Amino acid sequence: MHESTGFFYCLDVLRKVPPETLLINQHVLQPFRFTSEQLDLITSTLVKRKTLLAALLPWDEPNYGIDERWIRFYPYGLKTKPGQTVQISLKIYNHSQVPHRFTGSLHLPAGFGAANTVASISVPPLTEEQLNYNLQVDARVERGTYVLTADVEWGAWRLLRWTEAIIEIVESN
Repeated sequence: MHESTGFFYCLDVLRKVPPETLLINQHVLQPFRFTSEQLDLITSTLVKRKTLLAALLPWDEPNYGIDERWIRFYPYGLKTKPGQTVQISLKIYNHSQVPHRFTGSLHLPAGFGAANTVASISVPPLTEEQLNYNLQVDARVERGTYVLTADVEWGAWRLLRWTEAIIEIVESN
């Protein structure tokens, strides 16, 4: 819900298409179009929504509360074998208007290791950065699905096990 992104970006695109353009939506049976008055109403409603969310949510920017992907592992799911080392990234989008220093702390499943389970990065405003981790899978780890989680800290915030990734061990030794 930042200006020129997300819904606001889509509304800007709709304002630029020729007025006779028909739109198609999988949830609406017939093609349709928006009038400029309808687009103005949608825009003003989004602005009001952001104001309400800012009052409701505890962070300096309400997008932290509505963007479930502001912090995420990439890839979300990966496959590997026992004895292998795989890289996974913790991607962090700073929705704030000021830089923040974020710290990611991994909670490794049994049989997994990492040289560094805690890492920090300064992220400029409205920018995405990432922390990279190399995970070592013990040669004795059984075939199966494992969950990796991470705590996230910045400023006064400590969000425990805030995001997760799925690691599938596809073959046992």
